[in-house]
Amino acid sequence: MIGLSLTACVQNSNSPELQGSLHPDCVEEFDPNQDYFPDKLQVEFATGVEVDYYSHYKRVTLSSPYPEATDSIEYVLLHCGTPVPDDVGEATVIEVPVQSVVVLSTTYLPHFAALDRVDTLVGISDTTIAQTPAVVERVKQQKIRDVSRNQVVNVEAILNLNPDIVITFDAGGSSSDTVLMLENAGLQVVLNSEYLEMSPLGRAEWLKFTALFLNQEAKAREVFEEIRRDYQDLTQRVAEVISETNSRPTVFTGFSSTNTWYVPGGNSYAAQFLRDAGADYLWDDLSSQWTVPLDFEVVYQRARDADFWLNVNANWRTRADVIDDDPRYGNFAAWQGDRIYNNTKRVNDFGGNDYWETGILYPNLILADLVQIFHPDLFPDGEKTFYQKLD
Repeated sequence: MIGLSLTACVQNSNSPELQGSLHPDCVEEFDPNQDYFPDKLQVEFATGVEVDYYSHYKRVTLSSPYPEATDSIEYVLLHCGTPVPDDVGEATVIEVPVQSVVVLSTTYLPHFAALDRVDTLVGISDTTIAQTPAVVERVKQQKIRDVSRNQVVNVEAILNLNPDIVITFDAGGSSSDTVLMLENAGLQVVLNSEYLEMSPLGRAEWLKFTALFLNQEAKAREVFEEIRRDYQDLTQRVAEVISETNSRPTVFTGFSSTNTWYVPGGNSYAAQFLRDAGADYLWDDLSSQWTVPLDFEVVYQRARDADFWLNVNANWRTRADVIDDDPRYGNFAAWQGDRIYNNTKRVNDFGGNDYWETGILYPNLILADLVQIFHPDLFPDGEKTFYQKLD
């Protein structure tokens, strides 16, 4: 197991040709019979991305680049110094490996650390909330600049950095406006839709998407295989325990805000974690991939006797905080039994929560936390990475 603690030149495809960059990865004399990508990878768990390899380019397809998308988008990743293929179509052409990158979500930062390519990062969104150690160190050295704060993107700052690509997401609304603004500024935008994956391993496998732009397939395959093996071994151990005991503790999540309680649907990312950790999620029968709003009374009726309560208000540090917020919470058995846990153990002084950074790439660590909560006998001396009990 990995463990229970956390110890290029880019041009638009409408251009008739791409000019080779001067970095050492570029091909000086193109050989049409050579395979320029001997290290290939396949995508198994992520449903939103596919890659096809050709001798000197890769065609990457995002089937669902944003919610309710009706069309896919494609990137042709061209080995630097080789000719543009004839069948580009509407795809965006990007020379790889890229040499400088701006990312607008901290969830991508662990990818660059895992792939040993933090040196390609020149700008990130809100440097204050970053948690990945190698990234934080380069921020201190002023080798990575802040290009976004409070969800407001500084386009001028990004233009000054002149990155090969800007990796971001499009969730609709203002995020769509941001993507359009970046593109209108002449920046090469790459969409990452890992957040649409509803399985923990599916989200983690987007490491491979990042690796495609860096020609780091071999490293991505090695890292992800260890994560996959660790995660699946742990789910198997939990399944064996449940088979022996025929017992799955009940659990619910979230909290009420202005009398509306958002619960994850049974097909969601959060629900999959709880199932894999051997818990009986009380809204597993709710057929949705997203959170669903319910009244406080509806949640109380079903969850009042539940064994555990997870992922609560980030401002709650103690059980007293819970009932100070709303005295009705004191009627839940999980509150009375001191069984409330939150994923806030690794939150920095500026509110950056490593659960949503390191945890996305390493779901095996999150799963290990949950198993320690629901089935403590499996890890009697285990140290949780992201979760902590409310005092």
